[in-house]
Amino acid sequence: MNPGTSYRHPSLTLPLKGRGPEEFKERLPMQRHAILCIFALLAALTSTASAAEPTKQPADPREKEVQVLLNTYFTSWSKADLLSYGKCFMPQSAIHMIEPSGRLVTLPLAPFLKTQQEAHRSNPNKMTETAERTEIRFDADLAHALVYWKLVDGERIEYGYDHFTLMKSEGEWRIANLVFYVVKPPADEASK
Repeated sequence: MNPGTSYRHPSLTLPLKGRGPEEFKERLPMQRHAILCIFALLAALTSTASAAEPTKQPADPREKEVQVLLNTYFTSWSKADLLSYGKCFMPQSAIHMIEPSGRLVTLPLAPFLKTQQEAHRSNPNKMTETAERTEIRFDADLAHALVYWKLVDGERIEYGYDHFTLMKSEGEWRIANLVFYVVKPPADEASK
């Protein structure tokens, strides 16, 4: 039966008009039987449809480990604790920033950490960066995290994305590669 096709059992559509009470009583069990069959069919179709729907798999236990690393990344940066922040990265990490002009700037870890230290040291405001939305997925031995973030620097507020590629090192997830960039603020923020 195709979706949207109605089905009527013949015992439900035959006219009962002009028949005597005996004939009506004979047909009543058939009608009940037909109704029960229809309910059974609907129940079977419903259970088949729900069985065909993909079920949400339990969260990958590695997801919690990656989330702990990402929390450390954002909180340590916001506290200007660049020692803890630096430990979030593999020593050979590459950090890429896409400038608003579209130019790609790439730095190894040590020079990148110096730019972050200088940004905190020279800024009169306490800067904080928070993860607003996070998506994590796994491919073989790597984890990928996409984080939509919000940076608050006094009156200045920026939004952007961090694209992390992570791998395990000495039993801990670490950032192997980071690409980040700024995007326009959401409509509700832009109007403020």
